[in-house]
Amino acid sequence: MPGGVAGDRSAMLTAPMPMFPSPDIAHTVLDGQAGDDLLATVEQVGLKGVTFWESGFKQFTCDQPVNGPEDFAGQKVRVMQSPIIMEQFKAMGANPVPIAFGETYNALQQRIVDCQENPLVSITQMKFYEVQSDVVISNHAYLAYAFLFSQSWFDSLSPENQALLTDAARETTVFQREETARRETGYIATIEASGTNVSTLDDAQLTAFRESTASVHDEFANEIGADLMAEFQQAIADAE
Repeated sequence: MPGGVAGDRSAMLTAPMPMFPSPDIAHTVLDGQAGDDLLATVEQVGLKGVTFWESGFKQFTCDQPVNGPEDFAGQKVRVMQSPIIMEQFKAMGANPVPIAFGETYNALQQRIVDCQENPLVSITQMKFYEVQSDVVISNHAYLAYAFLFSQSWFDSLSPENQALLTDAARETTVFQREETARRETGYIATIEASGTNVSTLDDAQLTAFRESTASVHDEFANEIGADLMAEFQQAIADAE
């Protein structure tokens, strides 16, 4: 929901680092044919996909400054239970450690792990910055949530009510994304006020991350769907 803590939930899209170059491009692609084709994949489990809400781009928090992928070598990084995310960090020489979202603060505080990744809403509301020396604005991966209905329930409605619900969900999407962007400015201010160091990766640094994890896209192409991945890559290129 808008403004809520972005825990690890179902019906989630987490784009590999960094697939979407900016929020505008992410929105353009997800609101276009590629996004519709991705939403259509949930029909096989009895769901109706309508639109994408977001928690926004993920950022790094660590117990040390991060300037490039080499800084993750040998570091223990908390990740959600996701094979593709685990492989991303392995590609940088890190040791990914799956830990439940609700246990992440204690894991960071007790130095069970050295780093983690999450959108600013989670970093701030879960106070991860209290137990990490550095927050790195990396925008390295995008976290979106599919807005879903039960397909059988949706099919039971009249065409007029189906259209009403679909239009309302998509109109609300615009507000939800604007609210995410507005709140993130306040989140950064809160983190900076705590004394935690906040840095931002530049284009050259992001390119290094992209190159170090490029093999992960190919490794999971068949599992994700090579055609769907190619469609997204083309849509992103067109949006750019």
